[in-house]
Amino acid sequence: MSLGKDVHSYSNFDEVIITHIYPRLVVDFQRRIIHGHVDLSVERKVADAKLLRLDTRGLSIERVHAKSTNAALPWTVPKYHAHLGSCLEIDISSMKDQSFVVQIHYATSRTLSGGIQWFAPVQTAGKQHPFVYTQFEAILARSMIPCQDTPAVKAPYTIEVTCPDPLVVACSGTQVGSAERVDLYEDGKHWLRYTFDQKMPIPAYLIAMACGAIQRKAMGPRTGVWAELPPLEAAAYEYAGTEEFLDTASKIAGIP
Repeated sequence: MSLGKDVHSYSNFDEVIITHIYPRLVVDFQRRIIHGHVDLSVERKVADAKLLRLDTRGLSIERVHAKSTNAALPWTVPKYHAHLGSCLEIDISSMKDQSFVVQIHYATSRTLSGGIQWFAPVQTAGKQHPFVYTQFEAILARSMIPCQDTPAVKAPYTIEVTCPDPLVVACSGTQVGSAERVDLYEDGKHWLRYTFDQKMPIPAYLIAMACGAIQRKAMGPRTGVWAELPPLEAAAYEYAGTEEFLDTASKIAGIP
């Protein structure tokens, strides 16, 4: 499988481009994987484009279908590359509209998801609960979400993350409402579902998620820091000037 215009991406964003990303994911600390599905809103830039090529890394693809009809879409994942992962190639020739939504069900890998960092309770400050966070720069968003993992593509995203109660989720967007209590399995355990929305189009590597016994401390109307309770105050002190930085940057850029 040849690379696309970006030599670090398989995606054919010059033919078909992602316009919105909507992952709905579950954090499984026991297996150290994240599983669920993602809705990718895509738009043809070339009217007769027949393939959608996405970047993945260590993802177990379960099924791919058109969201509007639930019709299965043929897909293949060629040979894995140690640095670039694999290309998820989806046949979209049956999609007649120029814009449509592809839904992909999948799970991450315990060993190949380099952009996802897991910590046992003993490795955390509080020693009581596990912790996980993501760091996708420069090309590791593909280890959690099938996507066009290149800065040439910028898209807004909405994300739902479900985790064990009483853990907290933080993402690189604005939280929508409060956590919703859900029962995923018939095992008597409670789960919490968090939703975040990022309206600004961003490259995939800026998608971020953290989950653990964390809290938020506001430092201004637009800024805050997330951390476990023991180091929370120290973290807030370290980043106390963030709101001022934003004010200065806004004045320089002429953004209100």
